[in-house]
Amino acid sequence: MTASIIRLRVTMLEDLGRALHDAAGQAVMREVEIPADRPLESLARAIVGAFGFDFDHSFGFYSGRSRRSLLRALPQWQSFADMPAGTAGAQAGSVRRTAIAEAFPTQGSRLTFLFDYGDEWLFAVEALEFGEAIPRRRYPRVPAATGEAPPQYPDEEESDEDREIIGINPRTGERIVLKPKLR
Repeated sequence: MTASIIRLRVTMLEDLGRALHDAAGQAVMREVEIPADRPLESLARAIVGAFGFDFDHSFGFYSGRSRRSLLRALPQWQSFADMPAGTAGAQAGSVRRTAIAEAFPTQGSRLTFLFDYGDEWLFAVEALEFGEAIPRRRYPRVPAATGEAPPQYPDEEESDEDREIIGINPRTGERIVLKPKLR
């Protein structure tokens, strides 16, 4: 019996609901094919790799559609749920024990993937179709891509004193901007 494969469209976001475009004006998007019975952690790894990033930060999959609901809406799955007790919200599911097909049960299912809670890389993820694996084809794979992804760690010419720190308030889900104190 061949495994069931899910094809997902993953679009890098500037902000919730707004696709990121590269310098040529193309949306930064990848299609990812992966076995549907693999855990969400495998999908996270495939997404991060498809955009040329290192898999070196915490992450989560969220059903919230606005800044206010992103981290509050259920269902949600976080890498924190697989860490020692007390680090994840009580309602967060495991990314290691939840199959991709459970989080994306039907064609058109959508979630937001948040990678690196400090730098806040956001991706819209939508299930496009389910199918059967092609024998001898390696998965996960990226059969389609548009736009050039920005570097995960851009070279910064500004000093640390000029740099803003941007993140998400975990209680409200709102974006926060902090400026370092001048000495």
